[in-house]
Amino acid sequence: MMRALMLAAGAAAAGYVLGSKSGRGTYDKLVGQSADLWHNPAVQDKVHEASKVVKDTVPQVSKVVKDTVPHVQETVGSLAKKAGHKH
Repeated sequence: MMRALMLAAGAAAAGYVLGSKSGRGTYDKLVGQSADLWHNPAVQDKVHEASKVVKDTVPQVSKVVKDTVPHVQETVGSLAKKAGHKH
């Protein structure tokens, strides 16, 4: 019984070590590939384009939200009053 337990523990330890090493290698490879992709000039061009779109769009979206919030508050308040009167 003790021998089987020791054998199982040894197998588990060996599996853990081998799995960790191969897992780490895969992780390191993935990190390297993602860094290469991020630093790719074509990707950086798209990142800058997207940043510009966001910077140009935020003021417009902000205005729409600012103009819409009072109407939403009014509608929610009206619906809440109606719901309160039904009970």
